[in-house]
Amino acid sequence: YARSDRLKDAMPHLMKAIDLGESDHLTFGLLGHAMLSEDKAMAAEAAFRQAYLLNPDEKDWKIGLAQALLAKEDWAQAATLMQTLIDESPDDAMMWMQQANCFIQMDQVMRAAENYEILRLKGLADESALNQLGDIYANQEQPLLALGAYLSAMKQSETVKVDRSLKAARYLLQLDANREAERLMAELRERVGDTMSKEENVSALLVESDIALGDGKLDEASALLTQALELSPADGSARVKLGQILVERAGAADSEAGMESLKAEA
Repeated sequence: YARSDRLKDAMPHLMKAIDLGESDHLTFGLLGHAMLSEDKAMAAEAAFRQAYLLNPDEKDWKIGLAQALLAKEDWAQAATLMQTLIDESPDDAMMWMQQANCFIQMDQVMRAAENYEILRLKGLADESALNQLGDIYANQEQPLLALGAYLSAMKQSETVKVDRSLKAARYLLQLDANREAERLMAELRERVGDTMSKEENVSALLVESDIALGDGKLDEASALLTQALELSPADGSARVKLGQILVERAGAADSEAGMESLKAEA
């Protein structure tokens, strides 16, 4: 924040210097950074372009121009400039990820996936990148590929983000990919074990009950929901879901007494 304040204070002096004829790349580049710090993306772009024109070998001006293009949501030009930066620094993970985001914004999701896969091959993909890759594959209805990315993300993390893994499992369930969701939940349980908070455990039990329900295992699904309600009795959605399952179980009961008992419980 202090740097941002200094840039803001420097802005009128830089503009005055340019008015007086100063035209070196450093002046325009610093002005670009000052404009960007004030969310003046269009002015920042113009300043960085001038700095880049005067000194095309200065990487900082290219990065600044890319940031200005991103701020303007000019995804196509930003992606093109990112490629120049990637060619110069192929192990800069941030550039690969920012270009991937441009591709996503341009609805070119498989090009974004290629970026994340390259990072994975280079050993540079972090948990966020791998989860994003998994989401892309899930949206492309490729559950097995999505599972691989989600498991890699979990292994990459020193501290597993339970909520993020549960979100991934729900994506897989939306694809009717029960086996993949079950595998992900098994890995989550193995990694996290008894360290889940009560809220996380309830959410995990609800996901596991959905997996069991998808497999037609009504008894198991209702048992998991009962566990969740023991931890969180006020969870209304879990109670409604349990009631619906009990009604379904009642319809399949092999005796009148069993049916009436399950209906009463429902």
